[in-house]
Amino acid sequence: MNHLNVEHDDFPIFDEYDKTFRSFLAEFNELSSVAELSDNQKLTLLPTRSRRRPKWYFRGPSNERKNTYDKAIESLTTEFDNESLLRKDLYSIKQGQSTLDEYVEKMEQMFTELNVKPDEKLDFFMAGLDENTQNDLFLNEIDSYEKAVRRLKLKLSIEKRKSSKSKKPFTRDREMSENKAHQSKTMGNDQLCYVCQEPGHLAINCWFRVRKKNITSNAKI
Repeated sequence: MNHLNVEHDDFPIFDEYDKTFRSFLAEFNELSSVAELSDNQKLTLLPTRSRRRPKWYFRGPSNERKNTYDKAIESLTTEFDNESLLRKDLYSIKQGQSTLDEYVEKMEQMFTELNVKPDEKLDFFMAGLDENTQNDLFLNEIDSYEKAVRRLKLKLSIEKRKSSKSKKPFTRDREMSENKAHQSKTMGNDQLCYVCQEPGHLAINCWFRVRKKNITSNAKI
């Protein structure tokens, strides 16, 4: 093979979901070497996610771009190596004690940073959920990340409403009991004896009245 019959489509396309950038680069360099391509030719063929030239490429005199290929390779290697590590971190993220909203927010951030494909999001998301939640999504045949989030939020909302309703009767009964006790206590403190003019009891239970009655009875005898 030589550079005269090398076609653009002969070169591998880097797919970060299929291989590491280093393995792709080894294959790309091997083919470039066989084709005896210059750095400038390699740079124009170096594919990114969308088959566009890397952002490190710039037009100008040849002496200004003689090292551009090396810079592009260095930058791409750093970028995709870091991305590979982030993908491993993404699989290790668990909801744990985080709320659903916190977990979703964290996953969304990672999805954006890693440019995760829509059909991959559900697998990453479910990997961090507990077994019972995973089973619930499987049983309900949830087939997308968005549907999974909606399902879990709806389920959480229903559980909160049920919990709120179950607590209301207890709270109301306890409040009524406390009010009655308070009223009884208040009424007891507000009672005023018209015999001795002391608070806290009625005249029928007044010690002074009973004592006065006994003295009168003894005097008659």
